[in-house]
Amino acid sequence: MGTLVSSLTKAQVSTLFSISEWILLVSTIILVTGIIGEAKTPWWRRRHDLYVFLVALGCVGEFFGEAGMFVFSRGLQTLEEAEISRANTLAGNAANNATRAENAADKAEIISSKAGTSAEAALRKADSARKDVREASERLARLRTDAQAVEAEANKTKSDLVNLAVCNAPRVITPWEIGHGNRISGGWSMGSKDGRLGKTYVDSLISMAGQVVFIEYIADAEARRAAFNIVRTLKDAKWNVQMPPKVVDWVEDGVSVQPSMSFPANEAIRYMPEYWRTGEIADKFVDFLHAYNWQARTDWPTDAHGLIRDPKILPLGAIRIQVGLYPPSVYISPPGQQEVKTRLEEFKREQERLNAESERRWQEHLKAVPPEYRKRMEEERREARIKIKNIMSNGPCQVLNLPF
Repeated sequence: MGTLVSSLTKAQVSTLFSISEWILLVSTIILVTGIIGEAKTPWWRRRHDLYVFLVALGCVGEFFGEAGMFVFSRGLQTLEEAEISRANTLAGNAANNATRAENAADKAEIISSKAGTSAEAALRKADSARKDVREASERLARLRTDAQAVEAEANKTKSDLVNLAVCNAPRVITPWEIGHGNRISGGWSMGSKDGRLGKTYVDSLISMAGQVVFIEYIADAEARRAAFNIVRTLKDAKWNVQMPPKVVDWVEDGVSVQPSMSFPANEAIRYMPEYWRTGEIADKFVDFLHAYNWQARTDWPTDAHGLIRDPKILPLGAIRIQVGLYPPSVYISPPGQQEVKTRLEEFKREQERLNAESERRWQEHLKAVPPEYRKRMEEERREARIKIKNIMSNGPCQVLNLPF
């Protein structure tokens, strides 16, 4: 019975306890009713009377009611004790948990304190690291600047050495052709099966085939070699080269290309178109020589008597080419030339300023020109600039020339 009660819940035991109370109450009522009825009935009729049965039933019900109340009251007590025990256990567990939580909180506070200390240390290290990075960046910037300066100096030295090498290279013109078979007088060729790659080193001069040319050179082995390089080149371009080249006592250093001016000064207007045509051819040949790093220029045809105007010496429409000594060049200006060099640099800066001012005025002038003429004027000015640059240029050796 105890095992059965212990397996029930408190609610179920309470319900059974209430039922036992009702059984006890009902049994008591039945018992009282039976006793009262028995007292009023004569004894010889009691044996088979209903009241006897009620008294017996009330006694039995009262027994079971009291027994149930006892058992279920004990069950309730056991359950309450079990609940109390569980509550105490839970309370103990809660207290232990609270103690552990308090200990954990203390540890967390300690860890938090240590973390704060570590965070401060980390911040200090971060500040130190940022400072190191900043200093490293500054050092890197200085190193980069130094490296750029070294690179600039190295490039300048390289450029100077290249210029020095170019300005001291032999004056030769290597002939070549591609795809034509063997149409040039010397050098080498690279053929093409269908001939579509036909190009030669004199293509820029072939359009002026037939141009009459007189060639003179100074009595010098290197100048003679340069002169005959020009002879071969112009013959490959089908120019009319007057042979043999003439040896002269003196000409200016470098190469001078001179279009003829053999016409009377008072008839300049009449003959000027022919002079301009010849001058353009002379300019193109100077450009050709510049492409091979020769120092060459377009010049006036002169002799000991001045400007040559005699067609017997240099016919109108002809060109004279004079080859002088290899142009002198210096790598380092001597002390005696320093003042002249300084003046030339000042002149160059002033010329650049004047050119900028001239360009500004030119642009203002163009604004007043009708659009249909503006493009033509700009093209003509561009061509004139190119021509002037070619006439005045001495190639990459210009900065190394003596300033006189």
